[in-house]
Amino acid sequence: MALRQGLTVIIGTKVTRCTVAKSCVRGIRGYLKQHERQALSKELLAAYRTSKISAKEQSPFIGPYTEEERATAQKYKYMHPEFMPPLEPEHRDAVREVLEREDMIKRRASLEIPEFYVGTLMATTLSDPYADGGESRFVGICIQRNSYGLRHNFTLRNVIDKQGIEIMYELYNPTIKKIEVLKLEKRLDDDLSYLRDAPDIYSTVPFDIEVTPHPKGAPVPINSTKVLLNPRPWRVKWELHINKLKGVDIGSIIGETSEKRMKRTYHKQNTKPWEKYDLMKMYRESVCLEDQDEAYIHFIREHKKLENIRADRLRVHHKQETI
Repeated sequence: MALRQGLTVIIGTKVTRCTVAKSCVRGIRGYLKQHERQALSKELLAAYRTSKISAKEQSPFIGPYTEEERATAQKYKYMHPEFMPPLEPEHRDAVREVLEREDMIKRRASLEIPEFYVGTLMATTLSDPYADGGESRFVGICIQRNSYGLRHNFTLRNVIDKQGIEIMYELYNPTIKKIEVLKLEKRLDDDLSYLRDAPDIYSTVPFDIEVTPHPKGAPVPINSTKVLLNPRPWRVKWELHINKLKGVDIGSIIGETSEKRMKRTYHKQNTKPWEKYDLMKMYRESVCLEDQDEAYIHFIREHKKLENIRADRLRVHHKQETI
C-alpha cells in the first residue's frame, strides 16, 4: 500500500497510478532512443577524421595563425605566465580575456616589464607621495608569482635589520615606475615560501648590489642551492610537501620530524594513490593547448607592434640629438 501511494502522481484533478514495471520499461525505451538520436553517421565521422582543416587554425579573435607562430608561443609561456588563461572554468570568458590582454599590452607600452622568474634578484620602484623624492625602491628576491591577467602579482622578500620584509606588487599596477632585474636566475622550485622558515642568509639581498648583466639569447642559469630550514616551529608542515620540494635539504626536514609524524605523513600522501592516473583531474587542473597558443600568439603579435613603436621613438630621439 505504501508503495502504491509513493507512486501516485496527481495531475490537475486526475489521479494516475503507475507501477514499477511501467517506469522501468519507459526508462529502457528512452535510453535506446537516446542512443539513436546521439549517434553520428559513419560518413560524417570519416569526413571529420580525414579533414586537414582544424577548428583551431583560425580564431574569431586573432584570426588564422601558422605553425611557426605556435612554436614561438611555446617559448613565452614560462617567460610571461600572466598571459596564461585562468584554470577555473567558471572564470573563463573569451571576450574578457581578449580585452584584458589588450589592457596588459597597453600598460607594457608605458612600462618596460623585463623577463624574470621565481628566484630572480629584483628591484621595484613605486610611486609614493609620502616618501622622500616621491618614490620608494625595494630590493629583494622574488619568491612567488601568482594569479593571471591583470591580477598577476609577484612577491619580493628581503631581510632588513634581522627582520624579514615581504612586499607583494601587482605587475600591472599603474603606480609602478620601474622594474629592474639585478640578477636573472631560476630556482629549483616555483614557490620559495620556505625561505620564511630558513636562515636569514638565504633571503638577504643588499640594496647596493650591482647589476649582473645577462647576455641576450643566453639560457637562464638555474641556482641549485639547497636551503636548510630552521628548527621547528614552522609556518607550514613542510613534511607534507617533502616529495615536491627540490630546493630544500630533505635532511633538515626529516631531522626535525618525529618517526610517528613521518609515518602519519606517509599515510596521508598515499591515501589516494590513483590520483596520478586520474586523467579527468589532470584535465580540470590544466588549460588546453589551443587556448594557450591563442593567448600567447595574440601577445606576440601585439608585442612586435610595441617593439616597432619603441624603435621608431629611439630613431626619432637619435635624430633630434644629432641635429
